[in-house]
Amino acid sequence: MHRPLKRLINVRDRQQRAQLSAGRAPADAEIEAGLEYLKAEPMKEYEERRAAKEKAEFESVAQRVASLRAGIEAKRDFWLAESDLKAVIDGGGSGASDGDRPSNPITSAQAADAAH
Repeated sequence: MHRPLKRLINVRDRQQRAQLSAGRAPADAEIEAGLEYLKAEPMKEYEERRAAKEKAEFESVAQRVASLRAGIEAKRDFWLAESDLKAVIDGGGSGASDGDRPSNPITSAQAADAAH
């Protein structure tokens, strides 16, 4: 039995014994209200545990999505940097305007031929 539920039952029993010893029997409505509370309390605990579990699952999924997004962005940045590097090596994409570029850029193929 749940510890809070057992504690509530003990409190209810003590109240009933006190009322009986004082010469007053508890009203049926009081007993029913106490029983409804006892039934609702475990459900409330269950709902709180369930909500905490769902929150943890959501946070886990959110972290995974953020991780995947960061990975995708890192790959994109890599491919953009590699593309820029190849363009610079091949003589284009240096970021300079057309007037600033050398008139006869040396390509990597021409540089390799010149080295042999």
